[in-house]
Amino acid sequence: MEVKVASYFIILGIVLMIIGTLIMVLSVLSIGQGSGSIVIMIGPIPIIGFWGPWGWVLALVSLLIIVIFIIFTFLCSRRPIK
Repeated sequence: MEVKVASYFIILGIVLMIIGTLIMVLSVLSIGQGSGSIVIMIGPIPIIGFWGPWGWVLALVSLLIIVIFIIFTFLCSRRPIK
């Protein structure tokens, strides 16, 4: 039973990502201008790209989120000191 619920959540997540992507694409096509950024981490080296008037802000926010996730992962993976 638990596997079914997890499968539904995975399918729901994929559907929501597709719907969100379509909404963003349609809004950019209707307005004609958009901003975006991409951050790809290859090991410890980030590769950053951005476009549009607000692209650099989005890239900074993306980097901040990645740094928070890295710190959180590091803190959660440490062994407790005895």
